[in-house]
Amino acid sequence: VRVSSVDYAGNQWILASARDITERKKAKEEIRQLNEKLEDRVERRTVQLRDSEERYRLVVSGANDGIWDWDIRTGEVYWSQRFSEMLDLSHSEVEPSFDLFVELIHPDDRQRVLDAITAHLERNVEYSEEFRARHSSGEYIYVMARGRALRDEEGTPIRMAGSVSDITERKKNEVAQRFLAEASAELASSLDYHTTLTSMAKLAVPHLAD
Repeated sequence: VRVSSVDYAGNQWILASARDITERKKAKEEIRQLNEKLEDRVERRTVQLRDSEERYRLVVSGANDGIWDWDIRTGEVYWSQRFSEMLDLSHSEVEPSFDLFVELIHPDDRQRVLDAITAHLERNVEYSEEFRARHSSGEYIYVMARGRALRDEEGTPIRMAGSVSDITERKKNEVAQRFLAEASAELASSLDYHTTLTSMAKLAVPHLAD
């Protein structure tokens, strides 16, 4: 309501006007309620996200596998402390990158691993590869890498993440078992002592080289 005084023809007139603001008040109240609901939802989502991140940190810290995450759009790479420990790299000093990852792969395995990553990104072929990775000592360990890409609405890969497991002991056992099997077959096929020893020595060389 608005009230004003007006002089007209020597007389004092009081003018008053009124406007129905019910809808405006109602709209303000609805906006206030919506804001409260939104704030409550954001607060609950923040708590859920914090709990989720804490669970993720616990899983990563307790896992025996290394965890890696590659943001394809920015090129940023993350790998867990366990990943660094496998290769005896300083987690605080070594900056993870895709180029470094490629450099750490044994030259004989490198192209195969890159082809497997490309096949997964371009054709969604499962990525699960065994290869040799260089330890800080200069020696190579055997690892199993698995990963999966996250794609946008158009199917373009925007992120890829996965795990790396140290399978060196398993590979050593496989080599030893293969040697024993081949040596047993050689012993069974020959009665010549000298020839058998020579053959077993030849078998041992490539296995020891592995």
